Amino acid sequence: MKKNSLILRWIFMIILICSVSASLAQPKESEGRGFFMLGWRSVDMDKLNASMQSQEYAELSNSFLSIGGCGYSIMKNWILGGEGHAIEGDEVTTRGYKVSVAGGYGLLNVGYLIHKKNNLNIYPMLGVGGGAVTLNIVENSTPSFDEMLQDPKRGTQISSAGFMFSVGIGADYLIMKKKNDHEEGGLALGFRAGYSMAPFVGDWIFRDEAISGGPELGITGPYVMFMIGGGGKTRE
Repeated sequence: MKKNSLILRWIFMIILICSVSASLAQPKESEGRGFFMLGWRSVDMDKLNASMQSQEYAELSNSFLSIGGCGYSIMKNWILGGEGHAIEGDEVTTRGYKVSVAGGYGLLNVGYLIHKKNNLNIYPMLGVGGGAVTLNIVENSTPSFDEMLQDPKRGTQISSAGFMFSVGIGADYLIMKKKNDHEEGGLALGFRAGYSMAPFVGDWIFRDEAISGGPELGITGPYVMFMIGGGGKTRE
């Protein structure tokens, strides 16, 4: 339980790093870009689905919507940045319950520019951080307030967190608009694709207590993200 709490704290710290990473470039010539990210990712649900189907629940999809943001700065062709995402899977109704999985993760990213020309950046990237997933099982009904008080046991929410890393490639293009001799900036568009793995995950947690015997579930699988944002350059 304590291990999972520490992992979740690290996730929030990494997301905070993401918001300030574009300010870390070298002083003589600094360049940074930040993006809103929207895309698709897959999560390996095989072990969870095996447990769910053994109890006659419907199979959950591996496909998840991902919404988040990222930022990076450039230092002599090296990229330092961060990203944070919320993910949500499809909801299924089975055995009189609504069942869904959602989660989130944050990564500290390091990359290297293999192409930097005409405001187009292409770079492989490695990310390290943590993620968490939540399994929601809620009764498929809309009770009144009094009915909730009479029977509060109408659903279950359990969570699991763990270490994760990601490898991928990104490309983004800056539509540059010159402001003056020292500053340039504009709209940026791009995409990223890759694969993330969660090799170490903690126990499932219910009301701050660990649950034994649960299937492992981490944010493992491929992803594709589209990005829109902005960026700029400054020179002394």
